[in-house]
Amino acid sequence: MKIPLEWLKQYVAINKTAFELASSFTFLGLLLDKPIEKSEFGNEILDLEHRMDRADWLGIIGCARDLAAFENVSLKMPEMHTQELAMLPEKEKVKITVKDKGFVNRFYTRVIYNVKVKESPEWLKKRLIEYGMVPINNIVDITNYVMVELGQPLHAHDLSKMETREITFRKAIKGESITTLLGESITLDEDITILSTNDKPTIIGGIVGGEAVAIDQSTTDILLDSGSYDQTSVRKNSRKLKIINETVQRYDKFLHPYNNKLAIDRATKLILDIAGGSAYENGDYFPDSERWLPKNMRLRFDRILKIGGLLIEKDKIKQILTNLDYKILKEEEEALVLEVPYFRTDVCVEDDIVSDILRIYGFSNIPMAKMTTTPPKEITPTSYVLEEKIRDILCSIGLHEHSTDPLVPADPENQRQVKLVNALTEEKAGLRYTIKETLKPILTHYAKLNLRQPEIFELGKTYTLEGDPKIYENYKEIKTLQVLTTLRDGESVLDLNKRVRKILASLFLNLNIDQKEYELKESPSSQNTEERSETNKPARATILVKDTEVGELYVDSFVLYTERLSQALKDNLAVANKRLALHNAHTMDFDITIVCKEKRSLGPVVKNIEKIAGVGRITALDVYQDGVDLKSATKAVTIRIYSTAQKAEELQRIKNLVVEEITRVEGLRTKNLTNQDQEGSWDLPLIGIN
Repeated sequence: MKIPLEWLKQYVAINKTAFELASSFTFLGLLLDKPIEKSEFGNEILDLEHRMDRADWLGIIGCARDLAAFENVSLKMPEMHTQELAMLPEKEKVKITVKDKGFVNRFYTRVIYNVKVKESPEWLKKRLIEYGMVPINNIVDITNYVMVELGQPLHAHDLSKMETREITFRKAIKGESITTLLGESITLDEDITILSTNDKPTIIGGIVGGEAVAIDQSTTDILLDSGSYDQTSVRKNSRKLKIINETVQRYDKFLHPYNNKLAIDRATKLILDIAGGSAYENGDYFPDSERWLPKNMRLRFDRILKIGGLLIEKDKIKQILTNLDYKILKEEEEALVLEVPYFRTDVCVEDDIVSDILRIYGFSNIPMAKMTTTPPKEITPTSYVLEEKIRDILCSIGLHEHSTDPLVPADPENQRQVKLVNALTEEKAGLRYTIKETLKPILTHYAKLNLRQPEIFELGKTYTLEGDPKIYENYKEIKTLQVLTTLRDGESVLDLNKRVRKILASLFLNLNIDQKEYELKESPSSQNTEERSETNKPARATILVKDTEVGELYVDSFVLYTERLSQALKDNLAVANKRLALHNAHTMDFDITIVCKEKRSLGPVVKNIEKIAGVGRITALDVYQDGVDLKSATKAVTIRIYSTAQKAEELQRIKNLVVEEITRVEGLRTKNLTNQDQEGSWDLPLIGIN
C-alpha cells in the first residue's frame, strides 16, 4: 500500500520526517516494503507491506486513523456530500435486478446529470501519479481517488451507452465474452458473476469494468455505483481470469457494506465540485441490512493484563479505543461493552481488541521481566528432530534438497492412491503415492539445462488408501525421505548402485547407526529377473534398522520412513554423547583389503571380526575387480581400548587377531594394511565414505 506523505498529512496533522513515520507504521504492523521513495514532484512516498487481514488498511484513511491514534493526534476526515438528494422519477431510474443473490451484499447507485468530462485538476493528477495510477479523465480519476482514499472501489457508467436503463447481476453463460476497459477480450464461464445491460455483459462483478459503458469526453450523464460482493467469489474468479488489479486487491478483503454509501458520498462531493452537474438517488439494493449492524463486544480489563503482561490505566484504554472509533456503550467495574467500528471486519474475538490496545499503547512500553517459572519441557517430536538432522547430513555430503507439489494426476489402476473429489485440474486430481514420481522431473530439468546430474532428496509426505475409502482411518499420511540420482556419463548400473549405497551408509554413519544395527534384505519381489540390474544385484531391497523395516533400496534411489526410523532409534545415544563417552579411548584406524572370489560373500567373516574384543567399527570403503573371477574389498577397521598400560602392544595384538581371522578362512587373503594411531580421543567421521 503506497502512502504519499503529502496526501497522508491532509488527514493527520503531524510534523514528522518520512523515516519517523515509517518507524511509527512499523510499530503499528505496517512495515516498509521498499526504501522510502521520492516522486517526480519531490514528495516522499512510503510503500507499506500489508500482511494483516485489515480491509481498512487498503485505504489511506484507514492507515491514517491508526497513525493518529498511535501519535495521539486527531484524524481529519475528508469532506462528504451531506445534503439529502431527491430520488429520480421512476421512469428515469436504472432498474437493479439481482439474480445471483449470494454474490451481492449491497449495491448503491446514484445518477449525476450534466457532468463535464475533462482533464483532472493538477492536485488530483499528482496524487494519483504518486500512488502509481495513470490519470484518464476527471470522472474516472475521482472514482480511483476515492478508492485509494477510503479503500472502497467504485464504478461510473455512461448512461447514454446503456441500451436499456437496467442492470442485472447474473451468472455468465459459458463462452460469453466481454471487452475490458483495457481493450482485452475475456471469455467467461458459468461460475463468474457479471453485470449486464439488455442481457449483454458490461462489467465482471468486483473485478473489472467493460468498455461498453466506459466514460469518455462525450459523456454527460453517469450512473455511479459502489458495491459490496462475496469476497470468496471475487478472489476465485480473479485468479481464474488472471486479473489482479487495485479493485481485486480490495475485494480480496472483507469490505463492509456500510463503506458503499460513504464512498458514494465522497465521490459525489468531488464530482459536483470538479465536473459539475446535479445528483439524484437511484436506489440502494441492501436486502439484509440487519445482518450487517455493527457488533457489540465485551472487553475485560484483566484480559489485557493476561495477554499483555502489564496494567494499563482505564482512562488510557478508553482513550485508545475512542481514537480507533470504538464506541463505549457501557462501562462496568471490570469491563467495557463496546460497539466495534463497522470497517473493522477483522475484529472477531476479544483478543483482537486487546491487540489493538497493545499496538497503540506501544509494544516497546511492555516491560521485560525474567522468567519466574520452570522452562517448558521439550515438546518437539523426535521425528521432526531426526528430519532436521537428515537434512543437515545430506546437504553436507553434497545432495540438493527439493520440495515438490504432492498433487499428481489420478491413476485409476492404483487402488491405493488417494483421489481428490474437488480437484482443481485433472493434472492434480490425486495425492502422490511416492515422492519419486514428483521428484523425478527435477532430474529431467537438470538434464535439459545440461547440468551435471546431481544427487537430490526430498523430505515430505506420501499418501495411501488402505481399504474402504469411506472409512477415514484408512487414509494414511506417511513422512518420507526420498533420495534419488541417475546414471552419469560413462557410469555403469553397478557404479550407480554403489553411489546410492554410499549415500545411505554415510547417512547412517552420521546418524550414529552402527553397521551392526542395520542390514539390507533382498525383497521377495526382486527375485524376478526382469527387476534385477545388469550387475545381478537386487533392484529392490528392504532396509532394516534394529530388525525394524524402515525403508527400501533401489538401483537409483532409496526411501526411508522417518517416523519408523525415529522409533527404531529411540534408544540410540546422540553422536555428541558418544563422542564424550569415548573421549579418553585409545584408537587405531587401519584399512585392510580382502581378496576373494567375485561371487563370495564377506558377511560371515565381517561378523566374526566384529566379535573380537576391542573392534569398534568396520566400514566398507570400496569393492573392485582384481583379476579373473576375483574381487578386492577394502574395509576401514577401528580398534578402541581404554587401558593406558602397554597400549601400543594391545592395539597391535587386536590388529593381528583381525588379520588372523581373515587368513584362517580358506580362499581369503589380505593386502595393503595401513594404520594410524590416535591417542586421547576418538572422533566419528561426519562427512561420509570416500
